[in-house]
Amino acid sequence: MTDREKVVVTAYTGIFMLPEHKIHLYFEYLEEIMGRRISIYDLQYKKVSDEIKERSKQEFLEICRREEKSDGRKR
Repeated sequence: MTDREKVVVTAYTGIFMLPEHKIHLYFEYLEEIMGRRISIYDLQYKKVSDEIKERSKQEFLEICRREEKSDGRKR
């Protein structure tokens, strides 16, 4: 799984998948999808977390579909 895929899965699920030294990649992704700067404090608000999940959903589903196709089996 690429770092990009890991940040997308993290954004959608809330489960952090990158090593700590790569946290900046997560915040870069959040800024990309939210269209504004995001701080760690923003993540405590359900409204922000819900919006992040919604905005990352399509890319998350694309990752899931690619994984499914890679070996021909559903996971």
